[in-house]
Amino acid sequence: MPELMQFKLTLRKSHIKYKLLPLSHHRRHFPPSGVKFEASCGSGAFVTYIDNMNRLRLTEFLKLNPSARPGDFIIFRRDPMTGMWDIRLRKSERQTQLAPVREEKVTRRSGPRDLTHEVIQESIVKLAEYYNMTAESEYRGEIGVYDVVWRRVLTGNPVKVFEVQHRGSLDSAFVKLKHAYDVWNARLFLITTSAADNRKAHQLLAGSFHEMRDYTLIVNGWDVLDWSSAKERFRKLDIALKR
Repeated sequence: MPELMQFKLTLRKSHIKYKLLPLSHHRRHFPPSGVKFEASCGSGAFVTYIDNMNRLRLTEFLKLNPSARPGDFIIFRRDPMTGMWDIRLRKSERQTQLAPVREEKVTRRSGPRDLTHEVIQESIVKLAEYYNMTAESEYRGEIGVYDVVWRRVLTGNPVKVFEVQHRGSLDSAFVKLKHAYDVWNARLFLITTSAADNRKAHQLLAGSFHEMRDYTLIVNGWDVLDWSSAKERFRKLDIALKR
């Protein structure tokens, strides 16, 4: 039985710029130059060919993988039974850890309330009841006090932990949140009240604290107030719909 053909090549800046990937000693496994063949990838199928300088045309592949960056890998696998190629992009470890995070702008909104630490805490506590959670503000943990925690039952561990970044150290807030995840496996929320803190928080989450990205959400403080107000405004409708 034929063996599975598999290898990987590293993408360089020039490969992406010119949309051509030299195949080196792997060239012998592909069709003759100029002969188009179909390949699959994680996001679909595409048609490509090898030019007369033994380079794989990447035009269609890069269209299906717009996130490709220098340092990423292209993984090649050929089915031994059908001869079909599966060609996929794999992000490098560094790209995965330090990929830029889309920032949300924090803007001042008109309204009867000021965006203060206490007002945001109050809104988060009120929101808990809509999600069948028990909320507690100023919850004392092993390494500090958390602004708000939510628990499913009164005697249980926190399952959602909120830190309101109004003033003070962002690094300290991230350290407390990371500890909350390590101890309780909680979902983490950092609420920011200024554009500067929002921007720095995203930078930290993409850099020094990149291991927290999958379970940490950075939220605009005004969005918390808006959501709390909306839930209160439509409280009766919400209750009626749940019956």
